[in-house]
Amino acid sequence: MKHVCLLKRLCGPVLVAVVLLLPLTAAVDSYAGATGYEDVMSGFDEKGASAANAPAAGEDEGLAGRLDLSGEATLSSVWNVAHEKPDPGQTDYRGLSRLRASLDLTLEAKFTDTWGGQVSGRGFYDFAYHIQGHDEFTRDVLDEYEDELEFRETYIEGKPAPGLDIRAGRQLVIWGNSETFRVTDIINPLDSRDPGLVDIEDLRLPVCMIRTDYQWRNPSGYYDLTGIVIPELRFNKTPVYGNDFYPFDMSLPHEEIPGQSFENSEYAMALKGVFPHWDFSLYGAYYYDNESYMEKTGVISYPIQLPDNSVIWQTVDIYERWHSRLWMTGLCVNYAVGDWLLKTELARSDGYQYANDDGRKSQTRGLAGVEYMGFTDTTLTLEFMQSVLNGYDHDMGEAPDYADSSRFDTAFRFTQNRMNDRLELVFVAVVMGMEAEDGLIERLSAAYDITDAFTVTGGCIFYQDGDSVLNDNIHDNNRVFMDLTYAF
Repeated sequence: MKHVCLLKRLCGPVLVAVVLLLPLTAAVDSYAGATGYEDVMSGFDEKGASAANAPAAGEDEGLAGRLDLSGEATLSSVWNVAHEKPDPGQTDYRGLSRLRASLDLTLEAKFTDTWGGQVSGRGFYDFAYHIQGHDEFTRDVLDEYEDELEFRETYIEGKPAPGLDIRAGRQLVIWGNSETFRVTDIINPLDSRDPGLVDIEDLRLPVCMIRTDYQWRNPSGYYDLTGIVIPELRFNKTPVYGNDFYPFDMSLPHEEIPGQSFENSEYAMALKGVFPHWDFSLYGAYYYDNESYMEKTGVISYPIQLPDNSVIWQTVDIYERWHSRLWMTGLCVNYAVGDWLLKTELARSDGYQYANDDGRKSQTRGLAGVEYMGFTDTTLTLEFMQSVLNGYDHDMGEAPDYADSSRFDTAFRFTQNRMNDRLELVFVAVVMGMEAEDGLIERLSAAYDITDAFTVTGGCIFYQDGDSVLNDNIHDNNRVFMDLTYAF
């Protein structure tokens, strides 16, 4: 494992060097633009547009002309502003909690007029743990938050016949139209290690899949039929033991990941219709729940000696974390009228399992939302989501399930662009529970484009406690943040 340790030690300095040196590549980038790379590769920016943007028949661009490299280098910092001085021996969460240098790279390639692909990766190293001292944190926190290197959207795609598109590899599939909640959007897991810090569009984790789309048109509208097979099983990333969002005093049990096989693959289908002023989507999926449940796998007994030297035996249940196999059917409808967009989603998933119940349960989720774009450069979004656990039993609300029989959530979002779109202001509030009894998250941010390539983003985020065990003591986690991003 020596080479792994060496890689981890080099990861941080290399990323910082790249972040600082990338501006020097602007000249190279300008040269690439002059050669027409962007025009050549733009055909693969949107599915189905490759043929229209392909070079004329017989034109030979060479290998360099069929490649395009882009990416972002970011230095991200977060400060915790509400934690109090801890007791001796406990983690000190005050002050700097993130000083992360990250790099996203995407290499797009065009093989023929109708076939292409891309390789995308992301890596980061967080210097905050080195500055604060590794001894302050648990092994779980250091493993999950200090550094990471992974492939992002990496795939091959093509158009083998008119109206038919195929894409194979790691990718993102977005179902539904909600800005905040997940009703029908169940394909990709989420990276929720830092709740509320970024929008859901930046949280999705790509998974390896084979996706086929067939599109056709008729006088009434446009249709898209999608079939998906997902052999790679990835699940949500959540706060771990030792993180200030983790609510328990010990690590969670072992997580059992289903093996990759034909039987364990996930399957999904969708039919989308787009018409003047409105569209609809029908969804169906056979998949694994991205969140785990506790499965009792055994019991251990150990002796306890009493003051009178007698011995009694104590038993403790042994659990593992498993993932339920679910069926989901869903519907999404959007309707545009004037400056308003009305949207609704409805889904039912069957097959949820719980430690305190022997049967399988179903969950129904519904969303109603509205977007208003009548003010200049401003968008207002209001969404309501209701979820109901059908067949709920009181025991399911106890440990280790902590399940809710029903829940009502509200999200409000304000987005405004100013100074010729150089400045973007965003305010997001997520109210969990009818009267915020399960918690509240508020985030205010401003992103300013210093140049076309440099963007500085700053803001703050506030958490309010709730009755839910997961949000019982999150008010200490209020944060301010600032990011500097260079895009190329």
